[in-house]
Amino acid sequence: MSGGNVAGEVLRVGRAVHRRAGPWTPAVHDLLRHLERAGFGGAPRALGTDEDGREVLTYVPGEVAHPRVLEDTELARVAEVIREYQTAAASFTSVPDAVWHTDGQDPSGAHEVVCHNDLAPWNLVIGDRGELVFIDWDLAAPGRRLWDVALAACTFVPLYPSAARQRERFRVFCDAYPLPPKDRVELLDVAVQRIGRMWRVLVDNADREPYASLARDGHTEFWQRVERHVRDQAVTWREMLKAG
Repeated sequence: MSGGNVAGEVLRVGRAVHRRAGPWTPAVHDLLRHLERAGFGGAPRALGTDEDGREVLTYVPGEVAHPRVLEDTELARVAEVIREYQTAAASFTSVPDAVWHTDGQDPSGAHEVVCHNDLAPWNLVIGDRGELVFIDWDLAAPGRRLWDVALAACTFVPLYPSAARQRERFRVFCDAYPLPPKDRVELLDVAVQRIGRMWRVLVDNADREPYASLARDGHTEFWQRVERHVRDQAVTWREMLKAG
């Protein structure tokens, strides 16, 4: 089983998954329990910790979306699930001394919602009945709603230099969420900022794993190319989204 980029090794035991915990784990588990109480089905359930101090979560069966590009109907459903998550999370209140991971955190200081901070195909499991569940919540932290929406649009549309039908699929994603006019104006600026955060985290943490391995595999240069591409297309895409 893959453990994601942050959590490291993952061990499945029956219908549960055991993963290395961190200082942020109590806050993340509080969030996941809130989502369960709110009836949101797009996240695993927190089951506590084991005798070795690892976090225990429900196992999510299905296929990880990465590396395939989702169909338009699936893309629209991803946007809807993100909106459902943010609606469910809006009523969550963390304890005053909550510790959150900082590697993907929105630098604005806003606290509109607790963001997942890595909404991407490599963290999406598609169940046998088509249900969508986001995994790997380690990077969750307070931020703007658009901070999560921007990265999800970039990775699911995707807004990569060589990707096909970017304009059309970007519109599908934003309409399905659905983004109000004000957010459509701001989204591209947030996207450039969010993508820049992706490669800067790699540069700033090049001396430790998992970032050192990601950098060696070319992720820094990849996200720099994506940032330039989105910046170059921002005016055109913004006008297209505003016309919706």
